[in-house]
Amino acid sequence: MKKHNYKYCPSCGNPLSGEETFCGKCGTTLCNSENVSTDSQKQVNPPLQSAGKPKSSKLKTILIIAGVAIIILILLAVIGNSDTSESTSPGTAEGTAAINETTAEENPSNTGSEDTAETTQPVMDIDLAAVLQNIGETSDVSFSLSEDQSRYITEHPEFFPVTEEVLPELPIDYSLSYAYMIKNPQKYVGQFAFLDGLNVIQIWEESFSDSEYGNFTILNLSDDVGNLYYVYFVGPSINAVEDSLVRVVAMPIEYTGFENIEGNTRLTLAMVAALVEGYDTQDMSRQFFTDEPDYYEETYYSIEMDNYILPYSDSLYYSTDELMALSKEELRLARNEIYARHGRKFETEDLNAYFSAQPWYYGYLSMDEFDDSVLNEYEKANLDTIKAVEAQK
Repeated sequence: MKKHNYKYCPSCGNPLSGEETFCGKCGTTLCNSENVSTDSQKQVNPPLQSAGKPKSSKLKTILIIAGVAIIILILLAVIGNSDTSESTSPGTAEGTAAINETTAEENPSNTGSEDTAETTQPVMDIDLAAVLQNIGETSDVSFSLSEDQSRYITEHPEFFPVTEEVLPELPIDYSLSYAYMIKNPQKYVGQFAFLDGLNVIQIWEESFSDSEYGNFTILNLSDDVGNLYYVYFVGPSINAVEDSLVRVVAMPIEYTGFENIEGNTRLTLAMVAALVEGYDTQDMSRQFFTDEPDYYEETYYSIEMDNYILPYSDSLYYSTDELMALSKEELRLARNEIYARHGRKFETEDLNAYFSAQPWYYGYLSMDEFDDSVLNEYEKANLDTIKAVEAQK
């Protein structure tokens, strides 16, 4: 047998004397030098480890140690969680109840995880601006809210309705009257008119049982000179019925044409109210407006009626002697003034210019659309008297 040239086993690196025919450690057959190729005769360097300890053995040891360490950490974590659970809840049901009870104390409105987003919101769940917009689009009394009006209503829920505590902060403009508001209602965003002694023609009320708003009330009202209002109010039930009197603090929305029960179109002012209360009850304002009727008597006619030639042509009979004091041109204006108060347009240039300059006038009915049936008995009688006096001039 010829000697081989291996100093180390080519398989396991075991040191050799040169006489072995096989490795005493791994059993690898050691070839004779005659049969070994040039590449296989190259010296094999020992692995970088201690003699007799293969690399795979050390790696296994390291992996075993790491695995044991991980298992120990997991066990410690499980034991820690178990201790915490036992200290906070003696039983699953009791622990859950304790957590729920604590959560309820911290957040009384939280009744469950699924409802948290809803119950943490305010109870006022009515979008008043959206409700009004929908009514204006679908009801016979049509109107629309401007962006500024919608924004103001949404940003000031404390005014719709106003409470006794907030009432002093409400921006009330006591000089606002029907005559001024009807010209351009949408410019009065954030301004509330005080309207006293309005007669209830009709009243509708719908309850919102699931909201702290209370009720949604619609009132068809008229003042003592026949101007019409549609007032929308969200708040407590109003102590009023048809033919009773109410006081209103409201923001104008828009003018609109309203067809009354006789089928006649009447100009109507739509408003959203901060406060509506029975004239004698003062149940919301608690005497806040005690002195306002005096203001109403002194200023209403001085502000509005000075713009008329015959301020009371719809509520008083004018005598021939009273009308004789007017010039022929004034009589002509007074006669057409009766029609103008009902929204009739004028084709004559001078009449159109004159009435368009009046703060109370808004023409929306052509001569063909205008119906004389809207005139009351005072107006019809005064027209006859004016024509008779004109004939004498």
